[in-house]
Amino acid sequence: MTSLRDLPFEQAPPLALFGLDQDHDVPVDHEHTRYGWCVLPGVELVGEDQALWVESPLVLALHSPDEDQIAVPRRGGVPSDINLEFTLSAEDSAVALLSEFLATRVPALADAGQPIVLALCNPRRARISKPPALAGRRMYYGTGDVVAWLRRRAGATDWSLAGDAFVQLESARWYTC
Repeated sequence: MTSLRDLPFEQAPPLALFGLDQDHDVPVDHEHTRYGWCVLPGVELVGEDQALWVESPLVLALHSPDEDQIAVPRRGGVPSDINLEFTLSAEDSAVALLSEFLATRVPALADAGQPIVLALCNPRRARISKPPALAGRRMYYGTGDVVAWLRRRAGATDWSLAGDAFVQLESARWYTC
């Protein structure tokens, strides 16, 4: 693999992508390293004193390693980028900066004007910017851990995302850029 364009980053079924179990309202794996993307009918973003509904977003499920392996730039002492880790096999992984990944891979995935949601833990509370290639699209990102939950609307009887269920992403706080 010689570039970010060679990195496998595929569309995946939402429940599998987020490590959710359709039969229960619990995450299957708190430390999963899956990555990929999906388009949801909508997603609820929940933070401290905050609840946002984002209609028809492109959701990017990404993984940040516990330790930065690439130095990240800072603005005013606050990180302005995030290390991403892509597990390729039990022995191999690739590391890249979020800013480079967004600029290289995401413009081809997102429709014009489509909102983008990053399902990505941000433990250092980096304040990120979207690359110029994503101008005209609103991008949402959280701080702290980001946890996915499968929720049902009141009175619902099924867990289908095409029906009364929806994905909720919980973080300390959500930001847009």
